[in-house]
Amino acid sequence: LDSFYDTHVGEPCQCGTGEPRDVRCLDCLQTDIVCRQCFLRQHRRTPTHWASVWNEDELFFEKTDISCGRDDSAIYLGHHGEICPKASPREGFTLVDVNGIHATVIRFCGCSPTPSKLEQLVRAGIFPASTDTPTRFTFHVLERWKYYRHQGHLSMWDFMQIMQRLTDAWLPDSIPDPSKYFDNVSRFFNYLQTKVSRGQYHGGDEVLPGDNERAFPHRPLGYLGTVCAACPQPGVNMPLVVSIPTYLRHLHSEHITLDGNFKANLFYKRDNGTDEALTDGRMYFPPQREFEAYAKSYLVNPDDRDVPCQAHIGSIRNQGRFKYKNTSVSGVVASACCHGLPAVFVDMIISEAFAIVQLAQVNHLRQKNTPPYPPESQPPRTQSYDSYCSWIANQLTRVANLFPEDKWLVDLLKQMEGQIPANHIAGHGRPCQIMYQPAYFPCRAHFHGETAEVIWSWLNGFGASMRQMNGGARHDNLNFAVDAWNHNKILRLAKLLGDERREALRVLDRNMHVLQIICKQHADKVVEWSKEPRTTLKKKEVEQGRTYEAKDRPRQQSGFAGDLTLNDCSTCFPARKHTLLILITRSKVEMCTKKIASAIVFRNCCKMHTKHPLQSTWDEVADLRDTLNDELQEFRARQTALFPAWDLSKVDVVEPEKSTVQLPSRLLQEHSPLAGSLESALVSQEVQLRIGQANSQILTVQDATVTLSVVKGSRSYNYRGQGGITRAQHKKEFAQMLRDLEIEIYNHARQALVTLEPDAAAPFPVMTVADTVRKETHVFRMRGDSRFLDGSVWALGQAAQKEEQGGESSEWEDEDERRVLSGTQANKRAGKRASPVKRRKTGKGRAKPDAKPKTQLKEGWIWGENALSVPGQTNKTVEDFKRESERVQFFRAESEMYRWLEQYERKHAELWRTIKRFRRDAELWDKRANFVRSRDVNAMGAVTYAQTQAAMWRRLKMAAVKIYKD
Repeated sequence: LDSFYDTHVGEPCQCGTGEPRDVRCLDCLQTDIVCRQCFLRQHRRTPTHWASVWNEDELFFEKTDISCGRDDSAIYLGHHGEICPKASPREGFTLVDVNGIHATVIRFCGCSPTPSKLEQLVRAGIFPASTDTPTRFTFHVLERWKYYRHQGHLSMWDFMQIMQRLTDAWLPDSIPDPSKYFDNVSRFFNYLQTKVSRGQYHGGDEVLPGDNERAFPHRPLGYLGTVCAACPQPGVNMPLVVSIPTYLRHLHSEHITLDGNFKANLFYKRDNGTDEALTDGRMYFPPQREFEAYAKSYLVNPDDRDVPCQAHIGSIRNQGRFKYKNTSVSGVVASACCHGLPAVFVDMIISEAFAIVQLAQVNHLRQKNTPPYPPESQPPRTQSYDSYCSWIANQLTRVANLFPEDKWLVDLLKQMEGQIPANHIAGHGRPCQIMYQPAYFPCRAHFHGETAEVIWSWLNGFGASMRQMNGGARHDNLNFAVDAWNHNKILRLAKLLGDERREALRVLDRNMHVLQIICKQHADKVVEWSKEPRTTLKKKEVEQGRTYEAKDRPRQQSGFAGDLTLNDCSTCFPARKHTLLILITRSKVEMCTKKIASAIVFRNCCKMHTKHPLQSTWDEVADLRDTLNDELQEFRARQTALFPAWDLSKVDVVEPEKSTVQLPSRLLQEHSPLAGSLESALVSQEVQLRIGQANSQILTVQDATVTLSVVKGSRSYNYRGQGGITRAQHKKEFAQMLRDLEIEIYNHARQALVTLEPDAAAPFPVMTVADTVRKETHVFRMRGDSRFLDGSVWALGQAAQKEEQGGESSEWEDEDERRVLSGTQANKRAGKRASPVKRRKTGKGRAKPDAKPKTQLKEGWIWGENALSVPGQTNKTVEDFKRESERVQFFRAESEMYRWLEQYERKHAELWRTIKRFRRDAELWDKRANFVRSRDVNAMGAVTYAQTQAAMWRRLKMAAVKIYKD
């Protein structure tokens, strides 16, 4: 509160004029109260600082513009803020700065030779709204607005509201509103800045002295966009011709991703078309007139509607349909590189038409092929699109019809590979998943194909304001926003590549360890597996050998191993067949009881049971209860005949599963008085029967586990829509219930063994769901499989890594490499280190990065060779499935290892290309500085700007070299 008053107010000023001290600055730090003349003298060069003037009548400090201090106060131009002896008369105008909107006064310089008013304003850092409008904006506010817009998604209306409230928080409506000028001014300001930063005023498209061609000879003339520094550019960041083996083509290949977005749309506006984009055809959107002619001539070909793939992908199903009928532009299609830098945007008129996607792809290729490279200089390319399977069907015909003059395009597209992105492949059919999967193809590294979508979450923040603009303003604002995104990507590119290289090495090490263990476990089969082809052609469909899935998997309705029959038991244990008959009947009673209980639980847990009860399940429970009543009646009759002295409880006919049945194990568990009268032979025979039951249950649990796995994997192939998904969920729940039931029966038999004879129960450990874990190999590869290994099956850690020998590279040695790599020189805190990053908690089913490597891959014990205590007894179905799964695991592990080896090598090469590009840009700006200096010795501002750019690119290069060597 003390800041609202100054004890020196009204005292004579220390300047000696005798004027009272009644003004202080609201924008200066640690300001002192002075007289008005001193305030004007102190703020000649900061005329937009607010003056806080003491109001004698109302006794408070009032916020005032500097022009209201004295009659001769004004903003003087032409003499670095000093008063011009030949100044023009005072002119009132509105000046917008970072601290508010100023209704102030300006006086132009009248000295001879008299610069133009526009030149005086620009030299003072003021940008006019027009040549005759008394509204101007400082460079500071335009620069601030650019960052607020691009980083904070602030709309122009919100920004102007902030400016008005900064000026007067009580009466903001009394402040002039410069909004109608601000959009055009900011567009033009950004356009000029973009041209300057691309070297257009430094001979950007000219052949500089000492060169034989333009700096970027295969880039369109006047192009203002940002091009990725890591992607291959022959003759720029890599040799013009590269001769390497085919299996190393991932080192210089280019990856392109395509995707559509419906948030960056445009409403129908009253636009006469006079407001054309300043960046029309020079950045990321194609020329508007060319696009309109293209859209009218060829938009949705009838062949594109009859596509081979019937996947549930919007761009396939909605060919020729309007997404939003009240929009003139329904969205945009983007073409981006694998590093997340969009290269092309194309407006969508009628949904995500394949022709629009084709235009985006062609413009992306033209960005580095104007004129086109010779065939020997073209890098290998892989393209990724959500609907690639359908889009590729008529691609060559489409391109030949749309671009008949560009013969090189057809030849280039014939050589390109393609895929469907990782997040969309699951929505396609089986043939598409085999032919266009994003993994397991050689020389693609870790290319998931989704990088075109990375920008959408950021770009969608502009949708609400940009859809209200006219066409030209929307294109300019989108171009400037995307360019800001790309520039930030370039600044962080070296760090990103370094992190990805380190991550690739870490995952490669883990996958190499997995492959080594598999090879050791199946050493007798690896030689045979290694001879199999990795890629075959079958019925015009590419079937990837390394995407093997277990083909002979059990069907969902296949039979399971059941209980031991009476004949089986009597063969093994011929004595006392009548008592065995009682025990077998009792076993059937237990089984039927468990099935009833599980069926009731399943019926109660079914979704929507209160509204839609499953009568079929209840009928099944009723049938099981009838069967159980018959079994109990037979059992009680045999038990009474054998033990007439036993007093048996009554049977609950309505819910027979609740009835108590006495057997040796049950009597011993309950410490019944009847336990003393048990015959040792009866106890021994129940022990033998329980051992057989436990062995049988192990086989049954194996089958139930495989069946559950199949049910889970079949959902995406067989079920569509909410109804189908619900049915699939019920089937999965039922399969889980059956597995849990079999586990419970096994544990019940084991507990009976523990009660009867603890030594007999030793070979049978307690069984849980975790013991049924086994890596699934009959389902399609899921996203993230190479990083997150299955919990108890693949709980691997990092294998020992060899220490890298960081050799010196003379190519990157610079004398000034040890300089501080920072753009803005400022005092930095020393002696403190950044807080350590807390390690994210590792999920229960994920391997810890620093875990110790295990020597064997551990599955659930039920899959082991010695799981059964009866020699020679096996489950042929499970054995065949395991044999096929082992083969699949080998091929998948081998492919993942090579995939991440390619990823590591690719990131190393991309980092090298980034350094080459940064070095080239630094050298290019040095040449531009010399070029401007030789052309105009008075243009030292342009020379200094070029030298600044060269220094910044050199520092980026040095930072990248440090990461490269690390």
